[in-house]
Amino acid sequence: MENLTKSRDWSGFVLGSPEEWPLSLRTSLSILVHSPFPSAILWGRELYCFYNSAFKQLLLLANNYIPAQGLPVEKDQNFWHTVQPFITLISYGNNKAASFSQTVTFKSNESPEERYTITLSAVPGEGKQTGGVYITAMPEPALNARVAVLASRTDLEQRFVDFIAAAPIPISVYVGREMTVEVANDAILAAWGKDRSVIGKTFREALPEMEDQPFYSILQEVYRTGIPYHGTGARVDFKINGKMETFFYDFTYTPLRDRNGNIYGIVNTGTDITREVLAKKKAEENEQLLRSLVQEAYVPTSLLQGPDHIIILANDVALKLWGKDASIIGKRIIDGVPELEGQPYMRILDHVYETGITYHGAENRVFMEVDGVLKELFVNIIYKRLVAAEGAEPYILCMGYDVSDQVRVRKKIQENERELQRTNQQLAIALEAGMLGSYEVFLKTGLLECTDQFRANFGLPLGETVTFNDVLDLIVPEDRDAVLASIQSAIDKNEHYNAEYRIKWHDGALHWIKASGRVLYDIKENPEKIVGVALNITDSKEAIQKTIESEQRLNMALDYTGTATFDLNLVTKELIYSNLLPEIFGYASNEKLSHATLRAHIHEEDFLRVEKAFQDAMVTGTYFYEARIVGFDKVVRWIRTQARVIYDSRKNPQRMLGTVLDITRSKNEQNRKDEFIGIISHELRTPLTSIKAFGQFLHQQTLNSKDETSSGLLQKMLSQVDKLNVLIQDLLDVTKIEGGKMKFHYSDFDFNKLVNDVIEEVQVTTFKKIILTNTAGNVTIPGDRNRVEQVLINLLTNAIKYSPDSDRILVDVHNAEGSVICSVTDSGIGIAKESLPFVFDRFFRESDERSHSFPGLGLGLYISAEIIHRQNGKIWVTSTKGKGSTFSFSMPLHHPPA
Repeated sequence: MENLTKSRDWSGFVLGSPEEWPLSLRTSLSILVHSPFPSAILWGRELYCFYNSAFKQLLLLANNYIPAQGLPVEKDQNFWHTVQPFITLISYGNNKAASFSQTVTFKSNESPEERYTITLSAVPGEGKQTGGVYITAMPEPALNARVAVLASRTDLEQRFVDFIAAAPIPISVYVGREMTVEVANDAILAAWGKDRSVIGKTFREALPEMEDQPFYSILQEVYRTGIPYHGTGARVDFKINGKMETFFYDFTYTPLRDRNGNIYGIVNTGTDITREVLAKKKAEENEQLLRSLVQEAYVPTSLLQGPDHIIILANDVALKLWGKDASIIGKRIIDGVPELEGQPYMRILDHVYETGITYHGAENRVFMEVDGVLKELFVNIIYKRLVAAEGAEPYILCMGYDVSDQVRVRKKIQENERELQRTNQQLAIALEAGMLGSYEVFLKTGLLECTDQFRANFGLPLGETVTFNDVLDLIVPEDRDAVLASIQSAIDKNEHYNAEYRIKWHDGALHWIKASGRVLYDIKENPEKIVGVALNITDSKEAIQKTIESEQRLNMALDYTGTATFDLNLVTKELIYSNLLPEIFGYASNEKLSHATLRAHIHEEDFLRVEKAFQDAMVTGTYFYEARIVGFDKVVRWIRTQARVIYDSRKNPQRMLGTVLDITRSKNEQNRKDEFIGIISHELRTPLTSIKAFGQFLHQQTLNSKDETSSGLLQKMLSQVDKLNVLIQDLLDVTKIEGGKMKFHYSDFDFNKLVNDVIEEVQVTTFKKIILTNTAGNVTIPGDRNRVEQVLINLLTNAIKYSPDSDRILVDVHNAEGSVICSVTDSGIGIAKESLPFVFDRFFRESDERSHSFPGLGLGLYISAEIIHRQNGKIWVTSTKGKGSTFSFSMPLHHPPA
C-alpha cells in the first residue's frame, strides 16, 4: 500500500492525505495490494479508482486505457459499461449488500480470447452507507462459477432480482431476441408510466410509443454484438396517463451471458436527467438572452468569464468607453485593457468572482487610454457574478455608466458654491471693513431688509422693522425728489441706481449717504426688489470740503507768487496743470498744452541740460533745473522747475508732481548784480596790484633800514591785500560760473602729488598739524590740476578756520568704484543738520552767532562744488554740530571731463 500511496501527490485529493482516509478504505487497499488476483476498488459515488498491477493489465486489455490512481473512472469505457449495473446496485445499497458476478470476455489482436468472472462486492463506509465497490477478476479456469440465468431462479439469481426491485434507479431486464420484459422495478415502471402488467410482454408490446424511437434497434444491436451501449442525455418520449411526455436519460444496455458465454438478455439501467437537461437548456437560453441583452444595451456592458476574466462579450458602447475595438474579445481583461494595471478594479473583479458578492461603485475614478491619450473618467460600476451553463465557468456581468460629465459639472457647481461662499465671506468682510451697509427693498410690500451696518449708517435702531418709507423720511426734502427720480429711472431702464444725498438723523445731525443698487425682476419681468449697499460718507464729504478749501488757499498762494503746478503721467505723458502754466509759456490761460509742446519751448542752448536733469530725476526722484524758454509770444524767459517723481511698487516711475516759477526778473537782477561784481572786481584788481607792488617796495626798504615797526605794519598790509585779492578772485570766479565762462585746462596729473604739494603749501600758514592718514598709491586722473588744487586749498583753509580749538586736520585719499576720493576732516564747530543741504549754495552762511564770528562771503564752497561738478566729480559733507565736519570730493579715474 505504501508504494500505491506514494505514486502521486494526494494534497488535492477530496479525501485528503492517505493518513486521513477512512479505515475501511485503507483496509481494502491493503487487501488489494496483496491480492494475487486482478483487483480494484471504486470508492464513493464518484468512483475514485484504485487498482493493483494485475488489474492494470486487464484494464489495458479491455480499454487500451489506464486511469490514474485515485481519479474517477471514465464510464464511457467498455469495461465499466459491462459491470456498471452491478456497480450501481451495490453503490445504492447498504454495507450488507451481497456480491454479484459477471463473466467478461477480453480479446486483443496480440492475445487469444480470455474469459474472466468479475465479482463485485460492497465495501462498508460510514454509518449504513456503502463506501465503495471491491472488484475481483478471476480467470474462468480458476473459478468454477456459473452466470446467473434468470429463468432457473437459483437463490443467487433470486437475490439479484430482489436487488433490482429494491434499487432506487430505473432498472429492467429483457430476455430473448424479442426482448421480453423479465424484470422491471418500480422506478422504471414509474418512468414508463406503466404498471406491472407489462412484465412478460415484449419491449414493443410494453412500450408501443417507442416504435418510432431508436431504442429497440439499439437493444437488438447490443443483443447481436454483445457490446454494451451507454447513452448520455438521450431524449425519450413516454405516454404518461394517455399523454406523450418528453424526458432525458443517461442509460446503459448491458448484455447478460450464460456460462457458455452466450447472450440471453440485456440489463437496462437509466438515470432521469430531465431536470438537469431542461435546466441546462434554460441556462443556455438565458445565456443567449443575456448575450443579446449585453449587445443591445445602451450602457457600456460586458461579460467576463472565469478567474482570468476573459472578455466573452463587450458591446460597442463598452468598447468606445475603453477606447478599444472588437479585437480584444477573447483576451483577458488585463491584456485587452492594460491601463487597468495598478488600478483597483482587477482586485474588485477577483473578489466578486470568488465571493459572489455584487459590487456597486458610484463615480469610480478610472483612467482609460482613448486615441492614445490617457483620460480620467468617472463611472458608476456594477459587477455581478452569473452562473453559466453546466460545465462552464461563471461569468461576471460588468455594467458601467460614464458619469464624467455629471461629476465634472457637479464638481464645478461645488467649486462655484465654494467660490461663492468665499466671495460672500470676502464681501461680508469688505462690507464690514468699508462700513458698507447692504439692503433689499421689496417693491410690492415696501419692507426693507438690511444689515446692522446699514442701520448704523442711517441712525436707525437695531432689531426694529424698517420700511422703505422710514428711510425716505430721513432724506432731507431738498434731496428726496431727486432720489425717487433716480430709483424710478433705474426701474424703468433696468440700470444701476446711484445717488448721493443728505439725511437727518433722529437726533438732528446731518449726514451724507452714498447709495447704489440694482433692480431685480421676476419671471414676468415685473420689478420685484432693489438690492444694494449704502455708505455714510459724511467724514469724506467734510474732508473733501476741507481739501477744496485747502486747494483754494494753495492756489491763491501760488497765484500770488506766480507759481504754476503740473502733474505729468510718465507712462502716457498726459499732463494736468494749473491755469498759470500756459501764461508762463506765453499762451492764454485756457490753452490746451501737451508735454511735448512745452519741451519745444526750451531754449536750444539749455535743452541738453534740461534733458539731463529729466533723466537724472528718473533715478534720483528729484527734478530741478533753471533754464531759458522762448515763449509762444517770442519772449525769452527764465523758469525754475522743481518736481518729485512717484514710483510704483516695482520702483518704476509713474508720475511727476511739481511747480514751474517764472524767475526772469530775479535772473535779470542777478545778472546785473553779477555784471556789477565783475566790473567792480576788474576795477579793483588794477589799484590793488599797484598797492601790493608799492607795499612790497616799501616793505623791502624798511627791512634794509632795519625799521622793524614799519616793516611789521607793511607786512600786515600786504597780508590784507592778499586776502582782498582772494576775495576779488572768488567774485570773478562766481561771475564766470554764472556766465558759463569759467575755463578749464585738462591734462592727466598725479593726484597724490597734488595732495602732498597742497598740504606742504598750506602747512607753512598754520600751526595746526595737517596729517595725511591714507594715500591711494600711484593715481593719475584726467582734469584741471589748478582747479582741483583750488578746491583742496579751500577745504583745508576752511578746516583750519572753523576749528580754532583743534590742533590737527586729517586728510584721507582712497579709491572707490572707479573714482579717487579725497576727504578733509576737522574737529571744529560743525554744521547743523538742517543747514547741510545748503552748504554749497552761493553766499550761504550759517545763521548762528559763532559762525558769523568767522569772516567770509560764503562763496568758496559754492565755487568748489562747481569746479568738481564740471569735471564729472561729486562733492559732499557729513557733519555734527559741535563735533566737526568731513568734506569729501571724488574725481573719475578714467573718464575725461565733459
